[in-house]
Amino acid sequence: IEDVDHVKTVLWYDSVADISIPTDMLPEKMQKVFLSDEGTLMFIMYDTTMSADETMEAVEQIRAISNEQCFLSGMSAVVTDIRDLSDKEVPVYVLLAVILSLVVLSLTMDSFLIPIFFLLSIGMAIIYNLGTNVFMGEISYVTKALSAVLQLGVTMDYSIFLWHSYQENQERFPNDKDRAMAHAISNTFSSVLGSSVTTVAGFIALCFMSFTLGMDLGIVMAKGVVFGVLSCVTILPSFILVFDKWIEKTSHRSLIPKMEKLTHFVTDHYKVFAVVFLLVLGPAVWGYTKADVYY
Repeated sequence: IEDVDHVKTVLWYDSVADISIPTDMLPEKMQKVFLSDEGTLMFIMYDTTMSADETMEAVEQIRAISNEQCFLSGMSAVVTDIRDLSDKEVPVYVLLAVILSLVVLSLTMDSFLIPIFFLLSIGMAIIYNLGTNVFMGEISYVTKALSAVLQLGVTMDYSIFLWHSYQENQERFPNDKDRAMAHAISNTFSSVLGSSVTTVAGFIALCFMSFTLGMDLGIVMAKGVVFGVLSCVTILPSFILVFDKWIEKTSHRSLIPKMEKLTHFVTDHYKVFAVVFLLVLGPAVWGYTKADVYY
């Protein structure tokens, strides 16, 4: 283990006493530190920081040369395990997010094909965002694990808004799809601009955390929102216009019922709703103060 790169020191009980000495003859303090009924403890210190790539590589090498009766613990080992686990599971839950989004959008939108173009345009924006991370030099594996799904969830609304705006403008310009799309892009951009800037500001606020993961995640996700807006008003309209006939052929009745009765009920009883939500606010604040937070 001492021969592994970036391992600085290894402390075992033979570091302070000859291994030929029976363990029962060792001082009680030493026995408590190094020995137990289940095994022998060995301290490994590295010449790099706890979460450095070199340290995690050393952890993997130590595990490779150890047998099944050796167990590596400590924060460096935990960080290595979390990194390997996230790298392994990222493709799985990104695929699950795509499948679930396709199912939900196919049922709630009025075309089975349009959700595919939503996800294609957002997917391209995600790749653009991850590609521009090269200018940062490096990003956290936590940011890498979160950014794709988070960007998908944050920017999906823009695509839905563009599609609905395009449908409304088609009624205004029934024989001119290009003009309808031009108005839809204009309406979408002006509407989502305020929302996207607010979202970007929220992510930029993370950059002021003393915990530097906030800066890492904030910069990446702020870029992601910008790319999401740009893809929504450039790539997605192109897909819709090119495959417009196919989208129409796969159109179906939306499964979302009209909310006219509910909207009238809310507007007729808005004072009641205001009082109810103010009453619920108390238990919510109490729950917030009582919820345990763990690291």
